[in-house]
Amino acid sequence: MDLISLQPEASIAEKTPIPGFIPVKNAVILAAGKSSRFREQGVLKPKVLMKVGGLRLLERAILTLHETGVEHFRITVGAYREQVVAEMKSIERLQGIDIEYIECEDYELGNGVSFAAGAAGFSEAFLLTMSDHIFSPGTVRDFIQKTKQAPQLPALACDADLPNVFDMDDATKVASRNGFIHNIGKEIKEYDLVDTGLFYFPKGFGSQIAEKARQGRTLSAASSSTSLMATAFGPWCSTTHSGRTWTTRT
Repeated sequence: MDLISLQPEASIAEKTPIPGFIPVKNAVILAAGKSSRFREQGVLKPKVLMKVGGLRLLERAILTLHETGVEHFRITVGAYREQVVAEMKSIERLQGIDIEYIECEDYELGNGVSFAAGAAGFSEAFLLTMSDHIFSPGTVRDFIQKTKQAPQLPALACDADLPNVFDMDDATKVASRNGFIHNIGKEIKEYDLVDTGLFYFPKGFGSQIAEKARQGRTLSAASSSTSLMATAFGPWCSTTHSGRTWTTRT
């Protein structure tokens, strides 16, 4: 199992080349949310700027993906965008990394809108994740390797180790058939996987996703966006990563 070190000086601070590994060089990270549950508890700092083990959640997401070979980042920001962008730009560890902050005026419409705003800037293949999802670099590399089996199809990293899912009620469930997503959602009754929140989109999908958004086909939840894309763009691969490490901060 890959263990996530929570120390700022951990391996995610430096890229580690792996022979034969072909990285995905682009990534969209969603960081436009209102941190509503934190605000309800009296926490005024945006969730994406809260530290876990010495690293801000958004900072950790960038550094982890950067270690796996991502070179270009589009970060969608909405609520608290001035505060988020100002603090992120002041972080020394991130200096020299190509990071573009995309202001999403319609962020209150949900992740689908933020996703489309970020995806619009990429013509090549890219990864997608949320700023509050934490992965080990090994999990990301394993996922990227598995996408090479069908690089023309979008893919979702899933976990088959259901007994060890921390909060199944809040998890997005996935029903798979022969390696493809058959159904997905928090409320589905039959499932064999859970969604980890790490996605792959092939070359050309950025403009297609942006066009669907312009046509008004956007949904408010990440899982709903997945269902939309699966319907709009055909089959999705579901890749399993039991024994790999990931978590979310809620």
